[in-house]
Amino acid sequence: MRCESRRGATCKIGVTFSPTAAGARVGTLTIVDSASNSPQTVNLSGTGSVAATLSRDSVTFASRTIGTTSASSTVTLTNHLATSLDITTIAATGDFAVANNTCAPSVGAGLKCTVGVTFTPTEVGTRSGVLTIGYAASGGPSVVNLQGTGNVTGLKSIAVTPIILR
Repeated sequence: MRCESRRGATCKIGVTFSPTAAGARVGTLTIVDSASNSPQTVNLSGTGSVAATLSRDSVTFASRTIGTTSASSTVTLTNHLATSLDITTIAATGDFAVANNTCAPSVGAGLKCTVGVTFTPTEVGTRSGVLTIGYAASGGPSVVNLQGTGNVTGLKSIAVTPIILR
């Protein structure tokens, strides 16, 4: 950028703010010129915000019998934007399923929506998955880790007694 070098001239410098993380951010604008007090610096600051947040980052389901489905566990998404947030994806992986949601196709400015997730174990042991809520804004998608344990109930063992035929 070039500015006039005549005495008393002013120069406007445009600065943009594109935070890469939420919270307070700081920076410095450095101006190098031919003046005796060069370089001059200007301290910059701003606050980065996220488009959306979730009520929790993980859900752990109680132990369940293989093949049975749990009650729905709810995750709440809050839209922090001053505009509507378009939801692009809501999906669960593994032995988990999206049971219901009030988020799609969009969440109004400053509003909340919910996604219900269920657990249906297919095997014995710890089961893991992920709930992904994708949206058309920076910071997305939002992810919730899912976990539960599959077990077997009912018949625990069987004993066989041979019958001797005479």
